[in-house]
Amino acid sequence: MKKRMLCCLLALVLAVGLLSACGSGKAAVYVQSVAALTGYGSLGGANASSGLVVAQKEIKVERDSSRKIKQLNVEVGQEVKSGEVLFTYDMEDMQLTIDKAKLEIEQMKNNVKDLTTQISQLEKEKKSAPTSEQLSYTVQIQALEADKKEAEYNITVKQKELDAMTSGSGTANVTAPVDGKVQAINENGTDSSGNAAAYITLVQDGAYRVKGKINELNRSDIAVGVPVVIRSRVDDSVWSGTITEIDTENPSSGNAGVSYGYGYSNADDTSSSSNYPFYVELDSTDGLMLGQHVYIEPSDGGTVSDTMKLDASFLQGTAEEGFWVWAEKDGKLEKRTVTVGTLDETYNTYEILDGLAAEDYIAFPEDGMEEGDPTTHTMPTEDPSAEPSDGVDDSGTIGDGVDDSGAIGDSADTGPIEGGDQFRDGVSKLFKTVKPDEVLETQGAIGANYLLLMSLVEPEDEVVSVLPTYQQLYSIPEMCGAKVDILQLDRKNGYHVAVDALDALVTDDTKLICINNPDNPTGALLDTDTLKAIVEVARKHDAWVLCDEVYRLLTQTDEYSESVIDLYDKAIVTASMSKVWSFAGLRLGWGKAC
Repeated sequence: MKKRMLCCLLALVLAVGLLSACGSGKAAVYVQSVAALTGYGSLGGANASSGLVVAQKEIKVERDSSRKIKQLNVEVGQEVKSGEVLFTYDMEDMQLTIDKAKLEIEQMKNNVKDLTTQISQLEKEKKSAPTSEQLSYTVQIQALEADKKEAEYNITVKQKELDAMTSGSGTANVTAPVDGKVQAINENGTDSSGNAAAYITLVQDGAYRVKGKINELNRSDIAVGVPVVIRSRVDDSVWSGTITEIDTENPSSGNAGVSYGYGYSNADDTSSSSNYPFYVELDSTDGLMLGQHVYIEPSDGGTVSDTMKLDASFLQGTAEEGFWVWAEKDGKLEKRTVTVGTLDETYNTYEILDGLAAEDYIAFPEDGMEEGDPTTHTMPTEDPSAEPSDGVDDSGTIGDGVDDSGAIGDSADTGPIEGGDQFRDGVSKLFKTVKPDEVLETQGAIGANYLLLMSLVEPEDEVVSVLPTYQQLYSIPEMCGAKVDILQLDRKNGYHVAVDALDALVTDDTKLICINNPDNPTGALLDTDTLKAIVEVARKHDAWVLCDEVYRLLTQTDEYSESVIDLYDKAIVTASMSKVWSFAGLRLGWGKAC
């Protein structure tokens, strides 16, 4: 019964939009970071962008194509130390090749000697030959001299080849130049796209940098040498660094209205534009992990404001009675008394002496706000003052969105979006136990995750999420006021879920466990046994399991990739057409929760 209720709720949410926020019937109020608004304790949070921790250096280890490899000593994912043998050449094969080259050179030298002797003999005979035969001798001599020059040239070429082979044959072993991890091995010398690739690619251990993207419309906002601050998405950890590279040679196409990169673009601008990768070199990498998602903020030269100055429009009350602001507490609005200092009339800002901290969030005052209203950190795309439609008419039923004239209106009361029969039938065949009418069509996997999490998670719920993974899986529960515990995936374990560690985090109060299989960005694939073990942990505590399976079926093996939906009656899975089927532009996804 509980599962059926959740499915009905999800269908209603999809049909009418976000008619609720985090379990409340009232639209969530958008709250903004005090650090971003004031610059206090922050270095420009308003212009934060998404970033990803990547390897500082990729070491390309080439192989000599003329030499045969006797032994490969490493595998993908293996940790190696500097000086450790990566592979070994077959020295016997190399020696045979060298001996053969020496023999060829010797034969060519003998040929030159023979040609020299022939030329000398013809020149002697020419001197005593009659005039009528002089031309014949001259032609013969010139032909032999041409053959000799060609032979001498071939000797030079072959000698260079021999020298190269000899210089490279001093050792049979090729070693790792740095401490690191084997990222790729290309036996055929090409990557998956058929492009030339190094034999072995190493990721230097501990040398991380942060990669972001800049849209061409915001290109002037950054430059090489600009200092930035890197902030964790899950705690208060902060790192500093400097932009060291903007890769203008490898743009990717994007949409100006969907800005991934640094700063903001005009959401109304739907013109096509290019995105360029940029890289941040860090002053310290302590506490960072390869594949970790972070925020990148401009540091304004590294200066942090030591005075909190807030725009007066955020303040309520009077100087006589006292000032207060709408602040967030545990996912809800509260009236927060603040102590103010001097008013800067030039900028209309008050110095805040007490009542607010940099990590707080506040809302711009609007009519109708009340204490206890739910909050959100997601900027609204519509007029926040507009009265949300609940999609329910006076009779208590969902409307059909058709007016008295029979025309379809523009209200949200259009009923659940069930999707096409063929689409739902096709999706259901990706699973063992899913029926077509149980498939919920959504606007991509992002939409599926958003709707499912917003429908299920309420304030003060407890949620466990893996990291690294998609930000949605932990940030949306946080936005809903839930307590989120992070299960950090460990590269020593191949970034697989450590079931014992998960079991230690999950309690009887845990409502939801969020996983991603195969995981992004690590690529770790959970096998059936691990999925069953995770299910047992969830079943023991009666917790839901949400698994983002957008990369399912695009796996490292030919074996069937199990879905958690076929293993557990309280499982939720989401996916889309974007990854496996390469139809990202369709913005078509699905969810299954019962």
